[in-house]
Amino acid sequence: MSQAVARARARIAAAAGDDSRRAALERSLASRFWLRFHMSVMLFAAFGAGFIASYALLRVGVASTLVRWPLGTLVGYVVLFFCMRLWLAYIGARPLWGALNRAAGDASYLPDVAWSPGGGGGSVRDGAFRGGGGGSGGGGASGSFGDAVSNFSGTSSGGGKGSGLDLDFGDGDFFKLLILVVIVLAIAAALGGGVIYLVASAPHLLADVAFGAALTGGIAPAARRVADADDGWCDDVWRATWKPFIVILVVVVAAAIGLAHYFPGAATLGDAFRSL
Repeated sequence: MSQAVARARARIAAAAGDDSRRAALERSLASRFWLRFHMSVMLFAAFGAGFIASYALLRVGVASTLVRWPLGTLVGYVVLFFCMRLWLAYIGARPLWGALNRAAGDASYLPDVAWSPGGGGGSVRDGAFRGGGGGSGGGGASGSFGDAVSNFSGTSSGGGKGSGLDLDFGDGDFFKLLILVVIVLAIAAALGGGVIYLVASAPHLLADVAFGAALTGGIAPAARRVADADDGWCDDVWRATWKPFIVILVVVVAAAIGLAHYFPGAATLGDAFRSL
């Protein structure tokens, strides 16, 4: 019984120490890197990969938005994980290949934890980065998402349709136009909301990911043994991003169902507008 109490106290003490170390890491990262700008770049790459995947599926003959749009969303999410992995290597938290060199100088971002950060020079001493450029904050979300939403499903390869709208409100085109506007606004709101949430929380989110990678990457073996550390950096990325991802995926699936129901012959949003 006494051993169990001792282990419990050790875990509590380690958790308290980890909290203070993680807070120090967040301050250090924010003082050296433009974390919101980094997150914006990663999100831009993720959304771009999703759009390209949807367009590529359209070009190979997959016309159904119920297939293309969710798959494009999943591809974008996978690319976000890949970008996070590259980011961890960029800041020096976890190299792409091999193990961290714990004897590489006296640089550390955590007490008793060696870390030689990359990108921009400088080192970390006493829990704070020294040297290196940049300030906290950074850029916001990309301003091109509104345009990207309208081309979410790519460009239709079909021909013979006019480029303008020929609305006949007496035949129900007004209702269809309203449905199409709702679909576009829902996708734009989901993507924009996800971007704003992730960019705004980038300093805290990226610090969590970097700290988890440090604990599970062999940098802090003592903390790894005492605390119930995560199984890997992927767990930290998932916990930080699953909520906006699920919201976006649900909205995209609902929008694809609505488009397929009200515009059964439309392979893209552009096709739906031209069918009015």
